[in-house]
Amino acid sequence: MIAMFARRRSTLARMVTAGALLVAGCSGEKTVLAPTGAALSLSTGATALSFNATTAINARILTTQGQPAPDGTSVTFATTLGTVTPLTVPTAGGVATTTFSAGVASGTAIVTASSGSVGGDNGLRIAIGVAAVARLQVTATPPAVPFGGGTSVISAVAIDASSNPLVGIPVTFATTAGTIVAPTNVKTDPKGIAETTLTASQRATVTITASAAPSDPGFGTVGSTQASVVVAALPQPVPVVTVIPPPAAMAQTPAVFTIGAVPAAGSNTTITSVSMDFGDGTRVGLGAVSGPAIPVQHVYVTGGSYTVSVTAIDSGGGTSTAAGVVVVGFQAPSTVKITGDAGVPLPGGMEALVTLTATLTPPTLIGAQYVWAFGDPAGGSATTTLNQAQHRFPKPGVYNVTVTVTLVGSPQVLTGTATIVVQ
Repeated sequence: MIAMFARRRSTLARMVTAGALLVAGCSGEKTVLAPTGAALSLSTGATALSFNATTAINARILTTQGQPAPDGTSVTFATTLGTVTPLTVPTAGGVATTTFSAGVASGTAIVTASSGSVGGDNGLRIAIGVAAVARLQVTATPPAVPFGGGTSVISAVAIDASSNPLVGIPVTFATTAGTIVAPTNVKTDPKGIAETTLTASQRATVTITASAAPSDPGFGTVGSTQASVVVAALPQPVPVVTVIPPPAAMAQTPAVFTIGAVPAAGSNTTITSVSMDFGDGTRVGLGAVSGPAIPVQHVYVTGGSYTVSVTAIDSGGGTSTAAGVVVVGFQAPSTVKITGDAGVPLPGGMEALVTLTATLTPPTLIGAQYVWAFGDPAGGSATTTLNQAQHRFPKPGVYNVTVTVTLVGSPQVLTGTATIVVQ
């Protein structure tokens, strides 16, 4: 009896619940509505849309027991902006789906849904048009204009909070310098990009603003989004100038510098003037010389450290200077050089008497002793106090002669070698 009573009570409860879900429609058919206490929630695949874009709106209804509402439960949708089609949709598996269309007005749509006494106070917010713009990604190509002026393409991509591009967004461009093609009434293309061309001869900051246009129904009610990009101006191209001092230089002896004067790459200029300052009060003009390795000589009167500079000017007025330091010794390096005469044939014709001379540099040096090694098979040698020596060389032959010189008043010892050919 108790079990039978429980079954009858359960059946009665189902009948009461079913009765609460049925309401007479104007057509005479019964409309199923959500049971009292059910929960209704909304979801969508996109909360930011371009103009005229669409997205699905899902309304899910769960009973107080957490179960999906019966199939066919009627849900009515409404929106404050744009449209939903259809307005009334039956559930399947506890979900009713309609399509939201953004329309042509910027703003934030609030979509609601209800079924009987359930819902109505919920709200799904969808940003439309300018209101959907989360940020602008701006680039300048190229990022700098040439010296003297040029153009750069300014591109702005309007994207939403999920980094999706937005189409048809009105964009305006403004610049601190130069001019812009079509600064207003530019709309983003199907890739969300709006472009313009900047023409400038100096550094410019371009500001891009996404805001509702006067023709937009949302004009005056929606905020704007801004971004900016700096377009630099390249400096005037100048010649490439180099100067390489000699590794060793001595006073009273020509010092050879290697200089370079080359027009800047891509400048379409030529070198018109090169001048050189040797750092000792001497400055010379070299004219319109050009090249990477130009030899220039200069004689310093006295030793010391000198800063040398080279300045080049090109046909575009570009000027460039390079500098280097040369250390000049106070005297020429000490050397000894051996020379030999043609030789005097000796009787018998098998030998020649050759006179050898050792020459010291600088000429102020004085030799105290000269030790000669003649390099012949007999191992001949001699010591003299003068800078000359004579030796009998077998004919014919090639001999490597060496002289070692001890200097007067100096611990320095000089050695020189020469090849003597006896014919």
